[in-house]
Amino acid sequence: GIPMYLLHKRGLELTANTTALLLGNGSKYYALGPKYNLTGLQLVPFFLESNGVVAIPFIRGTPDMGKFWYELGIQDQRQKAFDDYQAAATYLLEQGYTSIEKLAAYGQGPVGGLLVAGCWVQRPDLFGTVVGREGIYDLLKYHQFTTAWKYADELGITEQQEDFDPLWAIDPRRNAISTEYPPALLVASTSNVEIAPLHTYKLTAEMQARQQAGKPIIMRLNNNFMDRTMRPNTASIE
Repeated sequence: GIPMYLLHKRGLELTANTTALLLGNGSKYYALGPKYNLTGLQLVPFFLESNGVVAIPFIRGTPDMGKFWYELGIQDQRQKAFDDYQAAATYLLEQGYTSIEKLAAYGQGPVGGLLVAGCWVQRPDLFGTVVGREGIYDLLKYHQFTTAWKYADELGITEQQEDFDPLWAIDPRRNAISTEYPPALLVASTSNVEIAPLHTYKLTAEMQARQQAGKPIIMRLNNNFMDRTMRPNTASIE
């Protein structure tokens, strides 16, 4: 098993009707923890005030549990991070803390976005909706654009032969099939200096073409990007 925090109002009874937010990380640059406004976007406070539950799993590949835990889920071991996230979703469902229709997967940042997108493709049956913000979705070429190359020590790069197969295996766009997917919102920013919007354009187009469920898969393009710690509340709420 993996450690996981559950945040909710004191005394709230968790049932299949409880709306749940499953946060996803997977990078040394974005540590998670039980903070009130964890995402910087007022998302956690909104869920808590709406009688929802926020789940924070400490999956392998994150820095929260130390260097050993982090190294268990990087490079050619990245699938383990995906497995842990899917296991966290399964646990919430099996315990009756929420239901598939009420479970939202949310990943923020280059690797957090990749995590939820990869799990969306691998296990579309687990989630009621998916939100990915500014993620890396083209794993074969990501390091060729902007400053995304800095994630090579976590993901690997295709110029190295030993990295090619593991990257291909978890690339969400290249592993998508025609099936029924839950609805999704993919968000990109035109001025993000790390992750080019092309990742989100490509994945959105692929998933729209593959969607067999008639549920919306949409993209939002923000024209202005600002670090979440500096973003005004009005922009976060919007």
